[in-house]
Amino acid sequence: MIYLILILLFLFPVYACDYKLWNYGNSYERGNTYKGYYFFLYIVVVLFLGLRNYVGGDTIGYMDMWKKIPFLEGLSKFDFLHAKYAPMWYITNSFCKTINSNFYSFQIFHAILVNGVIFYIVSKYCQYRFTVIFFYVVATMLYFNCEILRESLSLSCGLLAMNHYKEKKWVQYFSWSLLALSFHKSGIVLLVIPFLYRYSASTINYKQLLILLIIGFIFSSFLLKHIVGSFLPFFSDSFEEYSQMKRATIFGSVRSCLIVLLVAYLVKQYETANNCMSATVIVGAKFYLLTQILGLFLPIFSTRFVNYFQIYYLILLGDFIWNHYGAKKILIFALYANFIFGVVKHQARDVSDWVSSTSHGYYFYQRYYPYYSIFDDIPYDELNHRKNIYYQERLNRLKHE
Repeated sequence: MIYLILILLFLFPVYACDYKLWNYGNSYERGNTYKGYYFFLYIVVVLFLGLRNYVGGDTIGYMDMWKKIPFLEGLSKFDFLHAKYAPMWYITNSFCKTINSNFYSFQIFHAILVNGVIFYIVSKYCQYRFTVIFFYVVATMLYFNCEILRESLSLSCGLLAMNHYKEKKWVQYFSWSLLALSFHKSGIVLLVIPFLYRYSASTINYKQLLILLIIGFIFSSFLLKHIVGSFLPFFSDSFEEYSQMKRATIFGSVRSCLIVLLVAYLVKQYETANNCMSATVIVGAKFYLLTQILGLFLPIFSTRFVNYFQIYYLILLGDFIWNHYGAKKILIFALYANFIFGVVKHQARDVSDWVSSTSHGYYFYQRYYPYYSIFDDIPYDELNHRKNIYYQERLNRLKHE
């Protein structure tokens, strides 16, 4: 029930605010009520995520690891050199644990920071902010905040870094990028894309897409794995893991190609429209397109690196749906259908093979449903089931590495 309430809360302003903005144009005044409801939704997200209890797969692992996190006074003796994760992850955890020894103190801090950046970026670059935030809540909020907690801190820094990319303010850009890398090693993508500035400044065309496809084949080659192992040894384990992920079915590959074409079309539309969209969003969407193309051949790009640019795609999608409504209904229907199908397919997929020892079917959405808060008493059997599912999944993945 709480998920339905959440969806309705975020769906209401899509009509009450964004629809009126689209219908009345510049004559529609966005006053304090408009801004107040946006801030209210931010608070709802922070409380929903910050006060959750054993909701999410990786969250369970981080909750158990919390016991081993030192307080700030003991951090000087912590062995960062041989630690499993990046240093800022431990520093952030230690800071939160010193404030309050319960794990929800970190969850609240994490929700405030990550979603604060996302809400800020959306409000800065998109006039139809409620539509974009609705897409975010439905599609990626649980993933960003309940699964990839380390990476979402990194990508938040990445979003702030991208504010300085187009203007070539490299001191600010690399400062945020290095901070991102100190949270998660996937932040290395932010150190690479300045070398692709020419790509980000050029206009998308079919010839360029063909070149990108060729690059994708190169990145999927056996040779690249050894190059990464030789020059980036700290990244080689993750590269190996994600490059050997199960390949998609033919239907999945077709859908991935469709996403590439749709994103390319969106970018092309906004490139040719003067002052219609911020250059930062267009650049971010171009890198989203690039990671999707490379992900066709090397999954790490479409499972990890794409997260750094996904918000820009959602901004383009939200703006396009309103500004082109009626003129291109078939394309808009395809965008909606692809978006909704992707969300439903992801959440409802059977992942019983991840936990082969369970006697019942296991579906991805069971990581989040039913929802429990820190004020709820989780049934003992349910708590054990969630823990067992998580650790069985991790064990099975380790066996295949």
